[in-house]
Amino acid sequence: MGPFRKHGFSVIEEVVSRDLCVGCGVCAGVCPNNALRMRFNRYGEYNPVYVGGGCPRSCGLCLEVCPFSAGGDNEDTMAKAIYAHEDGISHRCETGYFLSSYAGYVIDEEGRWNSASGGLATWFLAELLKGKVVDRVICVAPEGKAGLLCKFVSLDDPEDVLGSRGSFYYPVELSSIIEEIKIMGLNYGIVALPCYLKAVRMAMKRVPEMGRKVKVLAGLTCGHNVSALFAEYLCALSGGDPEKLGLARFRAKEKGRSANDFAFLYESANGKQSAGRIHRSEGMGEAWARGYFKLNACNYCDDVFAELSDVVFMDAWLERYMTDPRGHNLLLVRKKEIDAIFRKGVEKGDIFLQTVAIDDVVGSQVAVLTDKREKLARRLASGKAVKRHQIEKRVEPVDAKWLEMMQLRLEGIITSRSKKVFLKGKGRGGIDYFKRKMSPLIFLLKAINYLLLKIEKGK
Repeated sequence: MGPFRKHGFSVIEEVVSRDLCVGCGVCAGVCPNNALRMRFNRYGEYNPVYVGGGCPRSCGLCLEVCPFSAGGDNEDTMAKAIYAHEDGISHRCETGYFLSSYAGYVIDEEGRWNSASGGLATWFLAELLKGKVVDRVICVAPEGKAGLLCKFVSLDDPEDVLGSRGSFYYPVELSSIIEEIKIMGLNYGIVALPCYLKAVRMAMKRVPEMGRKVKVLAGLTCGHNVSALFAEYLCALSGGDPEKLGLARFRAKEKGRSANDFAFLYESANGKQSAGRIHRSEGMGEAWARGYFKLNACNYCDDVFAELSDVVFMDAWLERYMTDPRGHNLLLVRKKEIDAIFRKGVEKGDIFLQTVAIDDVVGSQVAVLTDKREKLARRLASGKAVKRHQIEKRVEPVDAKWLEMMQLRLEGIITSRSKKVFLKGKGRGGIDYFKRKMSPLIFLLKAINYLLLKIEKGK
C-alpha cells in the first residue's frame, strides 16, 4: 500500500477530518472512480466529499497527490530531481532553487495599472501561448456569480489571458481542470499557489497523462489562503450586502497611494446594489494580518516561494518600490528556457527587468518567512492535529516559551472564531457584531505581541 495508507482510508478521513485540507481539488480530479467532488463547507472552504462511484481501499491515489498527506517526498527532494541539474543553478533554504532573480514590470501602462503587481505573471502566461510553448494556460479568472466570485479556467487566447489580470483572495479548485488535462490531447501551463503546485507535481508523477501534458508550472508566493468569507467580510466592512456579492476586484490600484494600499472593489451579482470599495489601510490589511478566515492547513505550510514552480512571481514589498502605485514584480526563474522568454521580452521592449540580489527577494517576504519557518517550528511542537497526522515538515519542531505559546494559541482562536462569529453575525448586527465579539481577542493579542517585542529588543 505504501506510506500513504498507514492510517486513513482516503483523503477525507486522513486530511479533511483533521482540518488540514487546502481545497486544491487535485484529489477529486485524479480519482479513477469519480468518487470525489469538491464542495464548499459551511465556512466557504473547498473540501472533497464522497459522491459515489466506490472508493476501494487498494487505491489511495487521493492521498498520494495531497500536499498535506502524511508520507511522500518534501519540496526539497522533489525540487532537487527537477532543477538541480540546471547549469548555474543556486539554492537557498528560504527560496529553493533559482537561476535568476529579477524586479520588473510590463511596459504597457494600462496592463500594469490593471494588474495586481507589475503585470509580469499575466504577460508570461500570454507569451507561453504566443510562442506555442503550450496550447492552453490554466489561471484564475472572475466568474461574477453570487457564491462563486472566480474559478480556474483553461484559456487558449492570449487576449483572454490578459483579461484575467489580478489577484483573487478567494477559494478556487482544480478538479475540473485536471479532468480536462487527462482527456485532451493538449499541452498546458499552470499558474497557482505553492501547495496547489505540489499537488500537481505529485499528480504528474502518478498520472501518466498529467506528466506528459503539463509543460510549465508558474508559482505565486503565498502567505496563506482564505475562505470565501473573507470577501464577504470586506464587502460588509465597506457597507455592502455580502449575500449579494457578485463581482470583486481584490487589488485595485489608485494614483496617490502607496503600492501596498490597494483597494477591494465589489458589485452585486444582480447589478442592483451600488458598487463599493475599501482600501487595505481601512481594515482589509488588518483582517489579513490577524488571520481572519485563514485556512488551518496554511499554519503547517513551509513553502513560501513555490519551490516546485519553473518561475515564481511576487509583490516587490521593498521600500524602493513601494512609492510607485503602478506596482512591481519580483521573480525567481529556475529554468533556462523560461529565462529566455523573459530576456526576449526585454529585447522586444515588452517588459522591463533588472537583476536584484537574492537577499532582496528574501527580504521582501520576511513576514511570511517568519510565520512559515519560526512560528511553524513552534506549531509543530504543539499542534495536536499535526502530531496525530504525523506530518513531517522541513522545519524542526522547537518548544515555544510561555508567551510564544499564548500567541500561537490566540492566533488560532482568532482564526477559528472569525469564521463562526461572522456567520453568526448575519442577522445580528453584521459587521458591528463581528467587531464587538472579536475586539477583546485582538486587544489581548496586541498586548502579547507588545510584550514579545519588548523582550526581543531587550536581548
